[in-house]
Amino acid sequence: MTNETKNSMTIPPELLAASKARTTVVITKVKDAMKRMELDIQNNEGIYPFNGGRITVAEVCRRANISNMTLQAPAHKVGTKIIVEEWIKKLTARLTTGTKIVRRAVTDRAEEWKRVHDEIATAYHIDHLTLVNVRAELDEAQGRIRELEAVNATLIEQLRKVSVLNCP
Repeated sequence: MTNETKNSMTIPPELLAASKARTTVVITKVKDAMKRMELDIQNNEGIYPFNGGRITVAEVCRRANISNMTLQAPAHKVGTKIIVEEWIKKLTARLTTGTKIVRRAVTDRAEEWKRVHDEIATAYHIDHLTLVNVRAELDEAQGRIRELEAVNATLIEQLRKVSVLNCP
């Protein structure tokens, strides 16, 4: 096409508006996906829980429910794609990445939770044994109280008999 042919072709305003609307929808989807991914990382203590812990442009597209080729289109290649790539660079700098590193981090966390669980279980068992002892002591004390109440009742009865006999 020559410059003259290009200039003579005009894009209908409706088509231009529809194109801008599609672009806006894609940008919104990508930004939402990036926010969800950041939340996933935050909720998983610095590890991205999907895609083997790797964050790529393709993963952002997958999370945004768009095709990988969408960001290759002229409307996104010089804008949206660059923003996504910069975001990935910033994010991976503070992220636990790499299969071995992620496995080690997950294993360390699992061991820590196992240790905490064992401490809680031990404390529970100690408290249970203490409760059993306290209940036994309570039963013993209640038995002793019943014995003393019986003795007390006998003494009160004997005191009444003595008081009635000694009354003028």
